[in-house]
Amino acid sequence: MANVGIGALESAQEVIKSAEIYDRIGDIAVGKGISISIITVKGQACKVDALAPLTDKTAGQILRVDPTNFDLSTLASNNLIATNVRVKALLHEGLAFENQEAKDLYNNNSILKKDIGSVSIQNE
Repeated sequence: MANVGIGALESAQEVIKSAEIYDRIGDIAVGKGISISIITVKGQACKVDALAPLTDKTAGQILRVDPTNFDLSTLASNNLIATNVRVKALLHEGLAFENQEAKDLYNNNSILKKDIGSVSIQNE
């Protein structure tokens, strides 16, 4: 059973409560240039839907392995391109970015600076 205690995923209430915890973990990983992947075992219950945002945010992957026929090389197939990626986008001063976090916007919302974290072939 994954994540007993902080980040527990046994009940629906725990899944909702843990979403904030996993979101924070994802933010920390992005800031440190860490890619998070999840390995699940076929035939075992796993709340992948609750954990998947971590892989999305950090350019990781979800692997479902068969314990009777496991190839270790699948763990190295993420194809990371870069870590610690930071993007800076500039618009004309008369234009503004929308739907972005205020902490990432500058110069009357015409400059966007955002930490992306890790980038893989799957999300380039």
